[in-house]
Amino acid sequence: MFIFKMRALEVPILVLMILATVGISTSPAQESGNANVVSVSGEASMQMPPATEWQAVEAGASLPQGTQIRTEPAASVLIEFKPGHRSQIAGGSFVTLSELSYAEEQGPEKTTVDLAVGKILSNVKKLRTTNSEYSVRTPTASAAVRGTVYEVVYDPGTRHTQVKVLEGLIHLESRIGTRLSGEINEREKSGVDASGALSPSEPMSEQETNEMQQASQQAVTSQAGTSEVQGQTGQLDATQSEVTGRLEEIQERLSEENRANRIDSLREIDDDDD
Repeated sequence: MFIFKMRALEVPILVLMILATVGISTSPAQESGNANVVSVSGEASMQMPPATEWQAVEAGASLPQGTQIRTEPAASVLIEFKPGHRSQIAGGSFVTLSELSYAEEQGPEKTTVDLAVGKILSNVKKLRTTNSEYSVRTPTASAAVRGTVYEVVYDPGTRHTQVKVLEGLIHLESRIGTRLSGEINEREKSGVDASGALSPSEPMSEQETNEMQQASQQAVTSQAGTSEVQGQTGQLDATQSEVTGRLEEIQERLSEENRANRIDSLREIDDDDD
């Protein structure tokens, strides 16, 4: 005769397994949300999955997770995320809305924006929970917050990331090398170089502070559904064409890196099987 014994520690594990089997959730449900375009100035284009073609960015557009946005030199795009955070994408930028994950009601939230080139100013409201996160990532650094106003600039030529903080506190972490990390306080700036080294924090100049205050105020007060088109339409000048070509090269390089990473993962699986 077989005797089945269960230790006390195994009881909660079994309960969780039963809950999962019958479809009862033990944590707030996570779902992918959309960001909305508040306003557009100048020429900007976007690629929304699963589509492969690029189209003009228009005020009021709903942007799903995975959307890519590129702006011409004199353009800017203001977007608002589901929790109310706002980000101003400057001209000559290329960004990807990598993760838009928001729990129902007052559960955790996670917003991740990847910046391949250019500048983005973020005005982040107080996050719902301690494990919520809003972050802007570049190829060399990640700047994460829990409610603040900050700016991230990335130059793919030098592979240098610069972060300026107007309000609040930023956790800055390098994504390459020894993966160093540090804190940037209010009205300070720092950065990460091509090797992954963090530069010491230093005070922002009065001009830098004033410029960020004006940009932040504009992002907060802009009304949804407005669209401002500046400059003449028609052919792009040489500078615009050069930046567009550079953004396309960056997109192609990122696609090649993703393919290479998938190949490496498959090779690791084959090695494990052997």
